[in-house]
Amino acid sequence: MNDRPGVHDLLWLKPSTELSAAELPVWVTSVWNQHEPVIVRRDYKPDHIPVGIRGHERSQRHPFWITASDIIRRLSPQDITALVKTGQAQQKLAKFPAYRALDTLLQQRWDFEIGVTGSLAISVVSETIYVKESSDLDLTIRCNTPVEKSYFNHFYAFINTLPVQVDVQIETPSGGFSLSEWMKSPTVMLKTNCGPKLTTNPWGEES
Repeated sequence: MNDRPGVHDLLWLKPSTELSAAELPVWVTSVWNQHEPVIVRRDYKPDHIPVGIRGHERSQRHPFWITASDIIRRLSPQDITALVKTGQAQQKLAKFPAYRALDTLLQQRWDFEIGVTGSLAISVVSETIYVKESSDLDLTIRCNTPVEKSYFNHFYAFINTLPVQVDVQIETPSGGFSLSEWMKSPTVMLKTNCGPKLTTNPWGEES
């Protein structure tokens, strides 16, 4: 892998990747094996990549660290969207409101790429279904250069017509912030690898 994985990327690890069994919560051994992906999270440690295992409940998150040499496969949130567009996993996921809402959203033309994250993303590529009837639709949009709020006006209005809660994170080089929060307030909580920061300029913070 030549470039560093980004937050929300799904990674598959080599079977030789060592996880200390002594540090694993009991639920991990019942829901995860190394055929399943882990998720890149926000944190920083030199020469390491922060990842996490997720379970079926919101409280079930287990963080740990890997190195680039541990990775054998990687999919970004935008890659997951591409799989959804081809119909992959439609048969097993079409009954879930979050999936149907995403399908409706992707039938529209947008000026930016939409990435799928959260329980729906991992359900698309996993043998296990993590998404639920009550699941939100979690999305991310990469936006490397500053834009005005009006750039997202139509998109924001459209997602608010969908029958599920849609949570959108805008990813800048400095970190990620909630689109909904930004549309309602001049100040946002920017999530960075060094912790959250309140800011009025999410493109101006040091990464």
